Amino acid sequence: MTLGFYYHIPVNVASGGINVPSYIGFFIDGLATRVKTLVLIAHKTSIRGDYILQAKNIVLVDLGVKSNSLHRSLCYRKILAPVDRYISQIDVLLVRAPSPLAPTFSSYKIPVVYYLVGDYAESAALLKGYSMKIVLQKIYLRWCHHQLLHAVRQKKVIVNSYALMKKFESRASSVKFIPSTTLRAADFCSHIGKSKMDEVKILYTGRLDLNKGLLELIDATYVLLKRHDIQLHLVGWEEDSNKPVEVILKKHIARLKLDGYVYFHGKKSLGDELNSMYRMADIYCIPSYHEGFPRTIWEAMANGLPVVASRVGGIPYILENDKDSILIEPKNSNAVVLAIEKLLTDNDLRNRIRVNGWRKAKTNTVDKRSVELIEYLNETI
Repeated sequence: MTLGFYYHIPVNVASGGINVPSYIGFFIDGLATRVKTLVLIAHKTSIRGDYILQAKNIVLVDLGVKSNSLHRSLCYRKILAPVDRYISQIDVLLVRAPSPLAPTFSSYKIPVVYYLVGDYAESAALLKGYSMKIVLQKIYLRWCHHQLLHAVRQKKVIVNSYALMKKFESRASSVKFIPSTTLRAADFCSHIGKSKMDEVKILYTGRLDLNKGLLELIDATYVLLKRHDIQLHLVGWEEDSNKPVEVILKKHIARLKLDGYVYFHGKKSLGDELNSMYRMADIYCIPSYHEGFPRTIWEAMANGLPVVASRVGGIPYILENDKDSILIEPKNSNAVVLAIEKLLTDNDLRNRIRVNGWRKAKTNTVDKRSVELIEYLNETI
């Protein structure tokens, strides 16, 4: 099979090869190892990713420097002109979405499959305020969502959450649930957790966003410190170089006099660097207000951490409370406190959650999901 693949994450081409962010790089390499040729349709950037694609059967179709979203939506014919020279060679085209260009691929006269990993309609709903800028952003995102709904009609669709499955199953010809993952064999910890819980390190990894429940996590740390030797470690990043969320969090930490108990580690690369953070920690906590199903939960479980997560989005469809995780209600710092206390005081529960989570993560590796995805794509040819 010659597989085409598009997503809006840009690539960097240097003498060492094609550089991409590792989370998408693992996915691309996983697909490439299972096809004759992978035609990678991508924008270029001068910024290097933290991963060099390993597969030697990847052909890059250069779409040029990525422009803003509105330009891509309106000028798609000019942007996609380089694809026209390759399209007859492609057996099936996989388009990861949402993305402004995603709907336009539906016009190609080859099988097109959409892999949905998010929802522009939900993004629009989460925008707060009534300024002209916010109103226009909402209108644009809802228009993009409408365009995608139209594009997937009579198409096969892959989704990475049950919430997306419910939204698109009445629109597409078929919908297949395949969770996203970055896990490889090397990412699994050989021993599952620590036997003692003396100095307790709570870990969060992911984007620094108040909707991830980070203020509640800090409030919970303040309460837990009265009874336990606790540290909170935050590994993550912001798109805004001014780091407005980190500023808010640090002000809250100062008000609670938690300096010396909460640590910011910045962004860590997937693989050894990020795994070292998981293996340093004792408990993983992600008290989000809303989610699909974050890949960080899979990473934490693969490294033997008991997981505390909000009962939102696709999380309760995959995780089971008191079996492979502790599920809590969002926007509730007391729920975070009670969940962590439960893990600290019940050794049997903590170990059961570690082992069951580790076993569940074993079912969701890049290797296994690539096989499943390619099998589904073969059905379209």
